[in-house]
Amino acid sequence: VWEVMRTGLPADTASGAAVSNLAVTVTAPATPGTYCLVFDFVREGVTWFSWQGASTKTKTVTVQ
Repeated sequence: VWEVMRTGLPADTASGAAVSNLAVTVTAPATPGTYCLVFDFVREGVTWFSWQGASTKTKTVTVQ
């Protein structure tokens, strides 16, 4: 599934600054299994950061 939910940053963030401990909410799929969440930043209406060469963050989760 692509582009399901958005989480806003708590404040404006300077270019090159780090963001850590960002709380996000995700909805688990109805089908049990192992899934890979991929987190990417987006500038709405402009581009996804990964399309510009930035790294994404991935997390494997198991839905029971």
